[in-house]
Amino acid sequence: MLPEDEIVELGTFPPDYITEKLIVEKIDEFLKEMIKWEVPVLKNKMGFKAQ
Repeated sequence: MLPEDEIVELGTFPPDYITEKLIVEKIDEFLKEMIKWEVPVLKNKMGFKAQ
């Protein structure tokens, strides 16, 4: 189970509100959230940056 603060609600919409644009926006939000979970955060890597 995920902690409550990690749950992201996509929303509930009435059928007449659902358009192709809304679907694309929600898929985009979903994929961005999945990328956050799957891609390691670069700032957590150890090392140094050469100047």
